[in-house]
This record gives sequence, structure tokens and C-alpha cells, in this order.
Amino acid sequence: MPANYSSDKLLLTVAGSSQGQALLSQLAGKWKNLRLGVHSEKSAAKPRSQYPDAEIVEADLDNVKAVQELVKGVNVIFHLGPSFHSRETYVGLRVVDAAAAENRRQPGVIKHFVFSSVIGTQLHKLLNHDCKRPIEEALMESGLPYTILQPTHRMDMLPLKAILGQESPGPGAPLVFKASWKPENKMSFVTLRDQTEAAKVVLEEQERHFYATYQLVSTPSPIPYTDFVKRAVAQAGREVEVGYKGFEESVAFYLDMLFGGEGKASPEVRDGLERMLLYYNDRGLWGSSNHLEWLLGRKGETVEEWARGQLTK
Repeated sequence: MPANYSSDKLLLTVAGSSQGQALLSQLAGKWKNLRLGVHSEKSAAKPRSQYPDAEIVEADLDNVKAVQELVKGVNVIFHLGPSFHSRETYVGLRVVDAAAAENRRQPGVIKHFVFSSVIGTQLHKLLNHDCKRPIEEALMESGLPYTILQPTHRMDMLPLKAILGQESPGPGAPLVFKASWKPENKMSFVTLRDQTEAAKVVLEEQERHFYATYQLVSTPSPIPYTDFVKRAVAQAGREVEVGYKGFEESVAFYLDMLFGGEGKASPEVRDGLERMLLYYNDRGLWGSSNHLEWLLGRKGETVEEWARGQLTK
């Protein structure tokens, strides 16, 4: 059975994130009953203005009672955990536990639980991937109808417009971009558009995807990060030289981008970030595009298609 857009109440646990916002833009036209979880009044402002008919709930996902109230009365849950959060695992387990308890209280009330996880949760060296593995396990054992989505590294993380906006080194000279890991390493990529469109299909078709785990990868095969950057920049008619920042500079860059500075992240979060960069620097991140192509009924976006889309924004 597909979802009932007029009667099913859909909860997005972290609606203010980039993925949450992108998914909402695809769902809001059909789903009539939306509950959007936000962590603060500040993060509530954008979804409240964009989706005035949705129920906005400010909830501390670290608080058991707040999570219980958040899931009460909903039928479909899309859980997107707070990435690089020191208690991400516990937050996810609370949401699964609360949903399972609600389903025991009212059998069948939770029709579908979709967890936006990450590719390669078996990779213990990647702490930010490994922390999602217990959530997947709890969901599998919860008795709830579930689907697990495992996206790979997003193309959208590349600051394409910033690269193109830098001062030219000179007439005819290429632009310069320093990657946060060895750029010759191969990576599998997904675009935010493909990722959220696949999530939309799973949520809408519902029962067809019960108990499935899908890798979400747009690129048919892993490609060197250098090639990815060069192909993206070429869509603006430019050339770029791709180098490597170095480990310490890369850590500092991510800490500043994600948390606003080195001293604002917990030691556990810093450990996870450092492990990720070391892993990418040594092995890259690989996956298969088969699941995504089947879900969407088409090939994933190419690097060129993604870059052209970015340039029109």
C-alpha cells in the first residue's frame, strides 16, 4: 500500500537541515499533515514561513519525554540524525524506542519509519558512520516497518561558486582548489536532488520498500576527486588545479565550517572528523549506483548536470 497523503501524518525529526529542507520542497505539495521537528526557535523560522500549514515542534532530541511527545500521533517518521553530534547514536535510539513504544500502545499506528543513515556503517574506522550502525540495528529489531537509506558523499559539499569566484591568478591561468584529502583518491558521489528524490519515492510508495536498505549513489563508478572538481569547474568554461590542504589545515577548515571554530566541537566530534579525513585520505569512499537508479527509474545526475544546476542558482 502506498502512503495516504491526506490522512497520514509525516514527521521529519530534523526539518531545518539542508536535507530536510530539500526533502520538504518535494513533499509539501502532496502531504497534507506534516510535523516538523526543530531544535530551536531560530531553526523554526524558515520552515514556519515556508510551510505555514505544517505543525512545527521545537524538541530537544536528547530529552526522552520530548522525543516521546514528538512521535506521538504520527504515522510516518523520517529520521535524519544530527551529523557530527557527540550523542547522535543516543538521539537515534531514542527516536526508534519512542516510535516502537507508540506502536505497542496503538498497534499499527506507525506505518513506516525511514532512517537516513550513511553508506558503509560497517566501517568502524569511520566514527561518524559507525555511530549510525546501532540505530540501524535497533530499527531492524524494533518490529516497525522500516527502510534504511545510505547516501554517500554529496557533490553539494563542493564550494563550486566559491572556487569560480576567486581572483584569477592571471590571464589564462587555471583556478586553484585545495581538497581536504588526497585528490587522486576515488570517491562515489550522490547529489542532494537524487538523494531527496529517492527518499520521496520510498516515503510515497511505502510498503514496497519495507525492510529494505538502499545505498544512494549517483555516480556509476567511483571517480578521482580531482576529476570530479575539474569536470564541475569546466561547466563554467574554466580550468582548475586541484591540490591537497594537508591534514591539520583540513581539520581546522571543517571545524570552522561545521562549528564556527576549533574550540566549539567536543573531543568526540573532533575525533570523528579527524578519522573521516584520514579514511578519505587513505581509501576514499565507494558504493554502487544500482539501488538509486532502480528507485528513480533513471540514471543518477552526472557531475556535469549537477554543476550546471548549481550555476543557475
